[in-house]
Amino acid sequence: MSERRRTPLFPPVWALFTIGMQYALWRLLPGPQLLGGTWSSVGLALVGAGFVLILYCGGLFHRSGTTIEPGHVSESLIIRGPYRWSRNPIYASMLIALTGSAIWFGNLTAFLPIVGFHWIISSQFIALEEEMLIERFGDEYDEYRGKVRRWL
Repeated sequence: MSERRRTPLFPPVWALFTIGMQYALWRLLPGPQLLGGTWSSVGLALVGAGFVLILYCGGLFHRSGTTIEPGHVSESLIIRGPYRWSRNPIYASMLIALTGSAIWFGNLTAFLPIVGFHWIISSQFIALEEEMLIERFGDEYDEYRGKVRRWL
């Protein structure tokens, strides 16, 4: 099967762009400060947890001998580890990390770019990937999709 991609930027680039937007809003248009103090530590812990989970899931792809790159057809269907609870734990982990960075910044406007990230990932990546997985794995993926939620 051939490679298919709807956007030239990969999800980690979109995540970094989102953090950049959070920072810019924090500096230029901070809005009300919602959180501070120990919440900063909570935010950094969420960023770290999201990053660790992304690395763990990446290892699952590597051990399964399939691609992690969006737009490329998978050679195997990964349904173990965090994939037992989420069909998209890497994207969910990115959202966890972005929520952590918003908590760390502590202001209301830092949460706004997360909505855009969620929309881009859902419409430009997940929709395509699910289409490809149905095409590649058929009933096996349909059964998995019936048991496991998209996000959490």
